[in-house]
Amino acid sequence: LPAAVADLAFSVEALRLNAREWRAGEGRLLLADQRARIDPLLLTLHGGRITLRLAADNAGPLPQLQVSVRGDGVDVAAFGAPIAGRGEIDLDLRGQGADTRAWAASAIGHAAVAVTDGRVSPSLVRGALPQQAQGLAGEIGLACIAARFDVVAGIGQARTLFVDSSLGRATGQGQVSLRDETLALRLNTDLRLPVPGTPGLRVRAPLPVSGPWSAPRFDGSAMVGSVLSGQADRLLPGLGQALGAGQGAGQGAGPPMSDCATALGLARGGRAGPVPASQAPAPEPPAPPGARPQAPDLLRGLLR
Repeated sequence: LPAAVADLAFSVEALRLNAREWRAGEGRLLLADQRARIDPLLLTLHGGRITLRLAADNAGPLPQLQVSVRGDGVDVAAFGAPIAGRGEIDLDLRGQGADTRAWAASAIGHAAVAVTDGRVSPSLVRGALPQQAQGLAGEIGLACIAARFDVVAGIGQARTLFVDSSLGRATGQGQVSLRDETLALRLNTDLRLPVPGTPGLRVRAPLPVSGPWSAPRFDGSAMVGSVLSGQADRLLPGLGQALGAGQGAGQGAGPPMSDCATALGLARGGRAGPVPASQAPAPEPPAPPGARPQAPDLLRGLLR
């Protein structure tokens, strides 16, 4: 519409997305000189609010587009994620190109999300666990998820990536590519998998995540090694550390863990917000002096 000029205020009484209904929508569209702006579009969903701003410019040699999204108190499950909880969204990306893929490959800006007091679907957790341990995962309580990626030329570099849950903690680093919609991440885990009759299986190991967004691949081989070395260490103290040495599956694998307060502060860009208490299991108390581990009890959950 190269010659169109418009200043249009509009409202949306109800909008359905992923079988959920958004209400109290209102916005403003400005169009002139081959430039269009939606500034802003406001939508309300389950007590939270989304503010969307778009700016498109087709006057130059390549179309340019800037997208800005802010969300506070929204239910992240409304976006089809296998996670429930109170979510905050902060996204600001700009780029240029003749189509969306070219625009994504040139994008620059940031994308961040903070989720507190939620739950994680068992299906998501089973995909990350080794085959031998997939039966251990039920619904998982979630204290926080904090992620912020700085985007340059379509590549998002993790500035913070942290999860605190009832299974334990994970902190990560790596990249997300908007160019081809792939992941190249490494999560350093400190988990305790529940096994009836035992204090749980301790897992401290790296978890590489790669492949396309729609079907990520989790490499749980180091997690299996961590379980085996941890159980061996209970039977013969020091043996597990020797077995895990040089394999990235020992007790010292990965950088120090973060916490919800630090990670959420980075994800929010320094803005204030709720900081929930950790849901991670407490450290296992040391065995009483002279106590001897019982091999059948230690290995029963692992070898079933």
